[in-house]
Amino acid sequence: MEDQTDKLEKRLHFGADLVEKGNLGKLYSKIFNLENNKLMHAFDVPNLEHLQNNFHIVDDVPGYLDAQIHKMPGRLKLKKVDTYEGSFINISKYGNITDYLNAEISSQRRSTIKRCAKRLDLCLRPKYQMYYGEMAKSDYDRVFDHCIKMLLRRHEQKKTYWAELEYWQERYDNLYELVQQKKACIYVIYHEEQPISIYVNSVHQDILDIDVIAYDIDYSKFKLGFITLVKVIRWAMENNFNLIDMSKGDFFYKERFRTGTYTFQRHIIYNPKKLLFSIKAILSLQKSRLLYYMLSVLKKWKINKLYQAYIRARKKNLFEKINVEHHTFEVEKDVELPADSMLELVNIKNPKYSFIKKEFLDFLFLSFGNANEVEVYKVKPLEKTFYFKAEKTTQKLTYN
Repeated sequence: MEDQTDKLEKRLHFGADLVEKGNLGKLYSKIFNLENNKLMHAFDVPNLEHLQNNFHIVDDVPGYLDAQIHKMPGRLKLKKVDTYEGSFINISKYGNITDYLNAEISSQRRSTIKRCAKRLDLCLRPKYQMYYGEMAKSDYDRVFDHCIKMLLRRHEQKKTYWAELEYWQERYDNLYELVQQKKACIYVIYHEEQPISIYVNSVHQDILDIDVIAYDIDYSKFKLGFITLVKVIRWAMENNFNLIDMSKGDFFYKERFRTGTYTFQRHIIYNPKKLLFSIKAILSLQKSRLLYYMLSVLKKWKINKLYQAYIRARKKNLFEKINVEHHTFEVEKDVELPADSMLELVNIKNPKYSFIKKEFLDFLFLSFGNANEVEVYKVKPLEKTFYFKAEKTTQKLTYN
């Protein structure tokens, strides 16, 4: 039988290539979680010849994991380079979600999340679903279809770019089986049958890695990102996870919810007795240190924003089919409806009215209205005038 160790690539990602594919033992002997002093993995020594005759670079090793290479004195060496900062939530310190929120989240933000969650239930009567171990392929396809559309629409709105979008097909191809194997999970909030908020997560023993966050920007008033994160944290606690890895990136929500930070590492693994490998290791080490130092400087000077804009311009074809309409709306609150002869009842679910969907959802939030009970009218002579009628209030909307 062919030795599978020989198929290990030379340039690897710690999560995607080693953890998800079960290849950790081909390079590492032990993995410790330094946050709870727990031994997560212990592996026997694999093919020694392969390890001695190959040069490996492993990216994105979380700093809270002590990943130890196989002990072969003089025949294998590990060099580490600090790369990006990551964030995590150590939930093992808390008995339940209430304890965590009270300890880590300000009273004002807790109040906002609670208010928005109640308003979401009142206005939309959503369905909350965690897919973990079982997921119909039809649900998987629908969730993924909405997820990419929501991501693209959000990045088009912000004029930003996320490199992972280029690997979306690969993620789609691999994730379904991982969900079935409980190596990944997907949390979804549905409004009727449509996903409006999605968290895609990887699972590594008692660690939950948040990989993808997507939400419908029309529902922004409801703070879906915060609500979904709290739901995911609660689920993780109830299912005996100890740590939630929020990965890299400086985002507002991470600063508010994390309990700690760590540094990602690049591991350079080689045989020091081979001169070529030693030279490659020194060059790779110096190149990596210089690269990540320069990235930190460019970030400090905000030059990285220009680079991101340049990359986005090169990838503009990804956004060609994404339409983020920009209208200026004039709102008049607590008005009277015109005569019935001037009004036409419209179905807000009709795609032709998608450009006022956000205004409609904002009205639901502010009026405590339910999506299935609020009526939407168009003034027939004036194509650019609409009315939202709830039980206790009516709003006039005019756009240009």
